[in-house]
Amino acid sequence: MMLGFGRKRGLEWAAGELGAQVGERGTRPPFGTLTGPYTGAIETPAEWFAVTHRGCQVLAFSCEQKPGPFSSKGWNCLVQVRTPWVPETRVLPYTQQVQQIYEQLIRPDMPTFVPAHAPNIMVYSADPQQAKALLTAQFLQAIDHDRRPRPKIIPPISFNEGVLNHQSRGRLDPHKALDIADGLIDLLRLIPATAWPGDPQTWPPGPWLPS
Repeated sequence: MMLGFGRKRGLEWAAGELGAQVGERGTRPPFGTLTGPYTGAIETPAEWFAVTHRGCQVLAFSCEQKPGPFSSKGWNCLVQVRTPWVPETRVLPYTQQVQQIYEQLIRPDMPTFVPAHAPNIMVYSADPQQAKALLTAQFLQAIDHDRRPRPKIIPPISFNEGVLNHQSRGRLDPHKALDIADGLIDLLRLIPATAWPGDPQTWPPGPWLPS
């Protein structure tokens, strides 16, 4: 287990074995968003690595979570896969409590909808039509948090600032981060290339490009 090697050894492993670019507090990752997929709060990476994995650009970093009205003190790990740029879209588990908190306190300006294929999920998006094109029935089924066995990737996730973004509790462990990245890449393969906006010549490497 990488945790036995400590965080520094974990980054050394990622750099040596994966050829990853690594950094610690005070350095900015080469791409990605510093906001979490739930609230969109800006985070400060304590340590990070960036690598090409399965033909996609992957970033993972950990950040300290301070206690607040809706969170407890601890550490979060964010794993992101670079995608074509799309309007901000956040996919959350649907409960009345989460909906009320999000709409009243976090993002009251952002349109919301519940997908027809996933009544237990709610989507907040700056462009609902674009979001519906990305969130195919297969994609939504794959992240259904009520399904058994439970999927590897469940909400909250987000598309923002050119990445698909996932957050989990705990500090950065490169092995676990790559496992999550595999799940995100598998999800991205469920989105047809025609759903992505923009000029394909500007898209980063990934399953949306013709092989």
